[in-house]
Amino acid sequence: MKQTVLVVDDAVLIRELLRDVLEEEGYNVIEASDGEEALRVADRQTPDLCIVDIFLPKRGGLSVMSELASRIGAGRIIAITGGENFDAQTVLELAQPLDVADALAKPIDTNKLIATVRRILPNSRNGSGSNGDSAANS
Repeated sequence: MKQTVLVVDDAVLIRELLRDVLEEEGYNVIEASDGEEALRVADRQTPDLCIVDIFLPKRGGLSVMSELASRIGAGRIIAITGGENFDAQTVLELAQPLDVADALAKPIDTNKLIATVRRILPNSRNGSGSNGDSAANS
């Protein structure tokens, strides 16, 4: 059975890129465009992993990560950011109390994303596709 990844970002192009990359690798992907929607989606279908933008409308990313971590367990969240004042290391430090697995800065390095997802969900290599050096900006 495919493992499910919840992608939460208000930028549709980021969600589409991450969905395409993750589906090519064999993951089932569900999406949300804001913090409140993310929690509703996770209520309907519990994800194995969540990729969450730190800056979200309606409910902030850190709050959403905290709630999702309590539902799916520690170390199953990847934080992403495109904010000029927040690089991946800063986001990782901010989210450390939430036990996030990693933080990635936009533009997203899809090779690093897949490596991170595989590290968190090591038994889930369902797909055989591979990506080049794709990147996305928000």
